[in-house]
Amino acid sequence: MIATDMDGTFLSDQKGFDRTAFANLYRKWKANGTRFVIASGNQYQHLSDIFKDDDQQLDYIAENGALIVSNGQVLQQHTLAPQAVATALDLLETDPRLANALVILSGAKDAYISASASPEFFAEGAKYYRHLQPVEDLRQLSDRFFKIALAWPNQDVSNQELILRAALPELHVTSSGFGGIDIVPQGVNKGNAMRFLQTRWQISPAETAAFGDSNNDLELLTACTESYAMANANAKIKAVAKYITKHDNNNGGALRQMATL
Repeated sequence: MIATDMDGTFLSDQKGFDRTAFANLYRKWKANGTRFVIASGNQYQHLSDIFKDDDQQLDYIAENGALIVSNGQVLQQHTLAPQAVATALDLLETDPRLANALVILSGAKDAYISASASPEFFAEGAKYYRHLQPVEDLRQLSDRFFKIALAWPNQDVSNQELILRAALPELHVTSSGFGGIDIVPQGVNKGNAMRFLQTRWQISPAETAAFGDSNNDLELLTACTESYAMANANAKIKAVAKYITKHDNNNGGALRQMATL
């Protein structure tokens, strides 16, 4: 089994990848029974749009592990308790250290952003969601939420991550790269989602390779014996990975390495 993060790993900074090379590899994997898992913090609908021109018998760990989908079938899902969402929104409104965050609620039905968000913030959020719905009040929604996505685009958010972890100990807070932080239910991460799939399909960690670049890939890499940090990965990810790719995400580093497996 091969699992890969998307942004900063499988995708270039321009959100593209070599579709011909991938199609050739995927045909080989299907023939020899190798499963390919897209493991991302992104919304499932957005991820499936990326691969809409490819075979749809793909496996997805979406929302940083809160949603697992295989061949269009939901295998597992975890949603945030309504009170946890309310507590997090209260914190974001009242703590000045968390000011100016882009806030998106990623739900089972749709994704939502405050109608008061600036056009620039809305455009940034829309890059990662199939349909981003502006709403007057994020508290007055009837959806079930996989994730609260926060962003201070292209900023170092290590301080915000520490503040959120201390204030929300009952939730899992992880930085997702590029100034983003995701809040999901406690115990939810890409690594636990991968272990679920390994157990379901009776594939051992030694038979699993994973690729990542940011802190939300940490658990994924530790769940797989053959772990690869991208050449452009942060130092923490490089320290835990077994290997480092020769090429970065803008030069097809993940696909090139996958071709050697």
